[in-house]
Amino acid sequence: MSSKLRVIVLASTALAITTLVPSPASAQLPPACVNQACRKLFFYDGSNNLQYACYALENNALSSVTRAATTLTNIVVSSNVATVTTSAAHKLYDKALVIVSGATVDANLNGSYGITSTGTTTYTFTTVGVADGTYNESTLVISTYSPKTSASVWAIAGFTVSGTNTSGSYTANRSLGFGTKCDDRTKY
Repeated sequence: MSSKLRVIVLASTALAITTLVPSPASAQLPPACVNQACRKLFFYDGSNNLQYACYALENNALSSVTRAATTLTNIVVSSNVATVTTSAAHKLYDKALVIVSGATVDANLNGSYGITSTGTTTYTFTTVGVADGTYNESTLVISTYSPKTSASVWAIAGFTVSGTNTSGSYTANRSLGFGTKCDDRTKY
């Protein structure tokens, strides 16, 4: 498969995201992403061929996990790496942004962070100046405006590979806007 480096510039910000993706002619952004910041998630098959792309507008409704509601288990900090454990699947991904508030044992934990790795009920981010320890005070809250993969806010593109050619087309909500779950991408 031939690939090239494509720089995608988000129209409403000065931020540029560089991603190695195949360059089929049909791999366009959904129309709403042309003038607004969109989150893009790419999924590859076992041969590293692009299989699905999910697109969602960047700023969605605020969602939170909290110690008080027992949806947040704890945050463990060790050597400037915080590991968050939730009581259920969090549906976030690498580079999603989260906001920690309500930390009272070490207020340096309060702030905004980009997720660096994820598991089903865990994710990590890098901290600075936060003491090592387990944080589980009842006032802890982690919030995000990043779209969760389980939210019905995504448009999905499916791609097929034949030899060295990659083709793609939007298979869900391209003209209607967004309204599909990225988690459901294999259904289309």
